[in-house]
Amino acid sequence: MQRPFTGKDIDYMYEWIEEDEPHYPDSLEPQALSFISQLLMKNPEERLGSTQDDAEDVAHHPFFNNTAWDDIIDGKATAPFVPSLNGPEDVSYFDEKYTKLPANLTLPKGPCAEMVDDIEQAFQDFNFSAF
Repeated sequence: MQRPFTGKDIDYMYEWIEEDEPHYPDSLEPQALSFISQLLMKNPEERLGSTQDDAEDVAHHPFFNNTAWDDIIDGKATAPFVPSLNGPEDVSYFDEKYTKLPANLTLPKGPCAEMVDDIEQAFQDFNFSAF
């Protein structure tokens, strides 16, 4: 699989992103190609979702024609793929080249205890659980 932008170094890749067009796989469906290419427009004012209608533009793109947004918002939609997991630590859907890497945990900076209330407040309406 070819990435949309590649380069010999990061500066070259950034220059390519700014000046060239991404490469898309031939297997990409026309509506998906249209959706992605409109999100990646170089001029921010031309990008999908950049008008006053904002997310409505995105939601009304033909890529989402069969999407029942009200069902998603109400939590009634069924995901097109639900992985079968053997517990909260099951990583069988991830490539081993990533799961075999050592975990380099970085402790958060700042007073963690003070953040707990803000985090709980931000996710108070979040009720999804995989188990």
